[in-house]
Amino acid sequence: IEASHPTRAEARWLGIPADAPCLVIQRRTESKGAPVTSVRMVYPGSRHALEGAFSADASERRGR
Repeated sequence: IEASHPTRAEARWLGIPADAPCLVIQRRTESKGAPVTSVRMVYPGSRHALEGAFSADASERRGR
């Protein structure tokens, strides 16, 4: 997961400037050591927000 700019093609597909800030997630899955999927997901910063909530109580229940 990183903050980055889209490629020129991604910017065109998304209808955003090439220098627009984006959240980029790259995911790769494997089976028995061989690649199965490789995905680059690009989320324009102006259209998305990443939020999270954490609780000390929840982590204590898991034995951490």
